[in-house]
Amino acid sequence: MLNPMSIILQSCLGSIASFYVLKSIKASVFGMLLLSVPVFACMLYNAAVLAQLNKHLVFNLLLVSLAVNTTIILFFLEP
Repeated sequence: MLNPMSIILQSCLGSIASFYVLKSIKASVFGMLLLSVPVFACMLYNAAVLAQLNKHLVFNLLLVSLAVNTTIILFFLEP
């Protein structure tokens, strides 16, 4: 029951991070590279869950994905 909830949580957080990146940085090479960071983090976690990898690795990837996406959101959050 926790796997689907964790997938939804990190996917929603990744889409919010992608939104803030797209909102803040216009079409540039740096913006597209920065946009690929939350996408890569979310895809890596989703692939690990679907591949049924080790529980510890999947949990660590969840933490990394949440940390990366939260950092990007906080960095681009406007006051």
